[in-house]
Amino acid sequence: MLPTIKTRLEKHILKPWWDTFTDYISIFMMIISAFGIFLQNTRENMTCMPCGSVDNKQCGTLSAKDAAFSTQNVSIIPWDVYASNFCYEQSVHWFGKYAPYLLIFHTLVFVTCSQFLFTIPCTSSNLDKFVSILLECNDSPWTTKALSETVVGESDLATYEKKNTWSEEEARMHLRQRTKSRIETKILGRKDGEQAKALFEKVKKFRMKVEKGDVIYLVYICQTIVKILNVVLLIIYLAYYVKFIEFNVVCPLKVASYSSLSCINTSAYPFKFLILAYVLLGVLYGFSCLYTVSWMFNRPLKTYSFEAIREESSYRDIPDMMNDFAFMLHLTDQYDPLYTERFAVFLSESSEKRLRQLNLDNEWKPERLSQHMITNRQGKLELQLFKLTGMPNIVFELKELEVLKLVLSPFLIIPSHILQLSNLTEMWLCHTPAEIEDQALAFLIENLKTLHVTFSDYKEIPKWIGSLKNLNELHLTGNLGFIELGDLKMLKVLYLKNNLSKLPQAVADLQLQKLSIRNNGTKLTTIDSIKKMTKLMELELVACSLDHIPSAIFSLNNLRELDLKYNKLTAFDQFPLPRRLVCLKLWHNNITYIPNEIGRLAKLQRLYVSNNKIERISEELFSCLNLQILDLSHNKLTSISANVGRLQKLQHFAVTANMIEILPEELFKCKRLQTLRAGNNCLQTLPLSVQELSMLSELQLKGNLLDRLPVELSECRLLRRSGLVVEDFLFNMLPPEVKEQISVS
Repeated sequence: MLPTIKTRLEKHILKPWWDTFTDYISIFMMIISAFGIFLQNTRENMTCMPCGSVDNKQCGTLSAKDAAFSTQNVSIIPWDVYASNFCYEQSVHWFGKYAPYLLIFHTLVFVTCSQFLFTIPCTSSNLDKFVSILLECNDSPWTTKALSETVVGESDLATYEKKNTWSEEEARMHLRQRTKSRIETKILGRKDGEQAKALFEKVKKFRMKVEKGDVIYLVYICQTIVKILNVVLLIIYLAYYVKFIEFNVVCPLKVASYSSLSCINTSAYPFKFLILAYVLLGVLYGFSCLYTVSWMFNRPLKTYSFEAIREESSYRDIPDMMNDFAFMLHLTDQYDPLYTERFAVFLSESSEKRLRQLNLDNEWKPERLSQHMITNRQGKLELQLFKLTGMPNIVFELKELEVLKLVLSPFLIIPSHILQLSNLTEMWLCHTPAEIEDQALAFLIENLKTLHVTFSDYKEIPKWIGSLKNLNELHLTGNLGFIELGDLKMLKVLYLKNNLSKLPQAVADLQLQKLSIRNNGTKLTTIDSIKKMTKLMELELVACSLDHIPSAIFSLNNLRELDLKYNKLTAFDQFPLPRRLVCLKLWHNNITYIPNEIGRLAKLQRLYVSNNKIERISEELFSCLNLQILDLSHNKLTSISANVGRLQKLQHFAVTANMIEILPEELFKCKRLQTLRAGNNCLQTLPLSVQELSMLSELQLKGNLLDRLPVELSECRLLRRSGLVVEDFLFNMLPPEVKEQISVS
């Protein structure tokens, strides 16, 4: 009968040497107890004779009849068996009869205490899980590879430091390629990599669960205390009661003509010897328990430090463990410290990052990488990477890469290898609060010109953005509650797509040339600080629920372009607007008229007021002689002033979706007109003077009341069928030669 009944062999990892030693002591105690029971049940326990026939001082004074009794008569007495059994029950002390059973009871207490930690539900499940994870970590190929990397790196570094006068950092830099090539010979298979990745997750979850409590620690203390109490109890009462086990026993039995018998207890001396041996084992057991108590109270067992491993390896980030997790590691250390050393690999974040990198490199081959590469609208080579834990090393072989998009990669770290992308000038971080290595940051500071950051909370914005002193253009999309832009002295363009109620002070302190705020309908109430941005040339306040043009804009004397689309403006007569305005965009508002003050914008070249409720236009508009683009689409206009002919620089004119019945002849004196959009109106005829528009390339008339098109369209030499948007029947009514000319590609 062993003390490790129903205990898996693997759990011996959690048994320190003293627990193993006491287990063996329990085995010998069990043997002694079992042997005592065996003797008691297989031997004649009591042999009795009349007192007169033996020399037994305990018998006292005997009667004459007893004295005359001879041994010759004993052999024929039929009651000897009865007398022996009776005297055993009546005259032998209870301890002499039940000592073997008491010994086996104490042995079972020891065995139960030894196995209590591994059997009760509140501790056994965690111990099983820990042992399972520990063995998996010990057998994982990643453990061997990770530790071998450390050995290679440290040994080579030490060699170079002895042979050279380089600093430690210089030696590491010089040896990086050599070390890498040596390690790469130990290939980690994809399956092994995935298993190691899953093992990291197991360790994290188990650690979160176990570090919260100290149940295992307390149970171990309790079972040790019970063992000590059991040892003290058995030593005390065994030492006291052993004297009651006598070899000679007088039995006052009245049978035949005798009043007492002299008996011998044949088990007395064997029992005394067995008890003595048991007590000695108990003393050894007690000393072991005392050592256990000393170990538990003289060491901080509720904390476990990997300081020695951190110093010996390259994994400096292995955290210290607490509570039950720490206690189990202490127990494992007593069995074999190598287990905890190998287990520490799966507690290191840097080890996990290395594994993720290795898995990435195994997954990303040139064929897969090519599927994520495109040439964008600007003609730049662009790479998009989604939901990655790191950047595959193969990416850094793309020397011609110009745009890098990192999407939904919350744990990504930008490595120093990025400096190999010498042409990289633009980066996108979409829900990717990437960390960055120092060398990578130094590279981006010098080379990155455009950065797009998309986030849910401002805390996701990487703090290193403020260090990009050469950054020219920054796009921030998300809930911008607070922003630190640091030392962005070269920043010229800033796009903010969020829900601002006021302009952040950090933005106002920048000397931007272009500021774009797209507010998704949230009212922008405070913008006075924009006055400080004296170099601002382009301003976009889109969907900011503005009901009037902010007065702060009037002081921006260098402003060239103003975009206020998707607001709630009903008028824009709050002048003076900056006189240098070249472009004014007021799309999608509630404006009802164009005021006389528009004529003050002598340099205005582009005016967009489509999708409003404009019913009338001030004649002063046509004093803006530099207008090249005039968009009046989707309003409520019924006519166009003849003064439109004054706009000799007009190239694009749109009045789509109004209620215009006639296009004035003067419009066709705008010789530079290239685009005329007048669809969805009430036009009945198209003036013949359309032939004067020699540069016309686009004409939209669909959705009117026209019954024919003038043949003079043939004089518009640049007009083609794709640029002529009319009903098919109108086109088909044109003479064949006109249709042929227009249809020529």
